Amino acid sequence: MYHYRERKNEVPLGVKTGKPINFIEPIPTAKVIDVPQITQEQTNWCWAACVEMVLRYYGTSAARQCELANELFGRSDCCSEPSSPDCNKPCKIEDISNFYARRNIQSQFVDENVPFSTLQSEIDADRPVEILFQYKKKQKRGHLVIVRGWYTTKAEEYVRVNDPKDDNDDLPRMVAYSELLNAYGEGKWTSTWIKIQRKKK
Repeated sequence: MYHYRERKNEVPLGVKTGKPINFIEPIPTAKVIDVPQITQEQTNWCWAACVEMVLRYYGTSAARQCELANELFGRSDCCSEPSSPDCNKPCKIEDISNFYARRNIQSQFVDENVPFSTLQSEIDADRPVEILFQYKKKQKRGHLVIVRGWYTTKAEEYVRVNDPKDDNDDLPRMVAYSELLNAYGEGKWTSTWIKIQRKKK
């Protein structure tokens, strides 16, 4: 006779004798979702690149970054003169959720950073997370990035980040969660969009 003590994460297995035995189900230590890395086309268009990443991830008809700028700023020349001061501009915080809502994607804005466990839960549910950095240097504007994965070791918690400043061919950044909190040492993570997903019909 087999004697065993039930533990969490254990699943019974049938064996030839008909007696159940248990094995410890491995606990996941990483997950990454397939959000494409897209580079911002202008110095202030991190918002447009992040919106494009999310739209492409969900298979939604993705507008070009210059078209998003035309839409946001009420212009028609941002594809022909994208670097002009009237087109190469940052967006407002509320513009992000509005862009998604108009394309049948819902999101929840949180006016602060979120715990690593929340990032895990979102990625485990196959939802990307968008975060906003504010920099210490006043001459540097805020910056948006997409979190698309997580990884843990015994000593550290990491996240995989699509940063629009990186080239399309670059591998997504793997950074410590603690580095994310201080914007890679240049400031702080101040705002978050979670629950980014298609609206349920």
